[in-house]
Amino acid sequence: MLRLPTIIRVLLIASLLSTSSLIGCAKGETLTPADLGAAKNMWQQNGFQSYALTLEITGDKIETGLFEIEVNKGEITKATRNGDNLATTDGFYTIDGIFVFLENELELGNDPARYFGAAPGSRIYMRAHFDPQLGYPTRYLRAVTDTKHNIKVEVKSFKKL
Repeated sequence: MLRLPTIIRVLLIASLLSTSSLIGCAKGETLTPADLGAAKNMWQQNGFQSYALTLEITGDKIETGLFEIEVNKGEITKATRNGDNLATTDGFYTIDGIFVFLENELELGNDPARYFGAAPGSRIYMRAHFDPQLGYPTRYLRAVTDTKHNIKVEVKSFKKL
């Protein structure tokens, strides 16, 4: 029987526990193309072009913080990060941009070794939750075991303008 040194066993257990806690915090279902498509269709049918939302983004290798976004007729009119004005009007911060991001995530998730530098046998977890009435994404979590490519995007507030 192979006996691993104590430090390796401790690190393995810590890695598993941290991934488990990330997955448990997602409060959503596994992200699938069908669920994403249904949510996007629901969002598009509601026709919201003007709204305000607050996003909390956390993770590795990304710009993190609390983002307050206002969209008027599909265009970003206000964007702040932790209270400071953002110079960007990147569509990522809109609901439509988040849908594009999630579509890309599904594609990247097909090859975690290539896109996230994951070791063979690593697992990728992608969980999402969508607003049941309007379809917009309320939470998304990507956790790639044994990497620093984890992200959580959560809509903290949303209102139609």
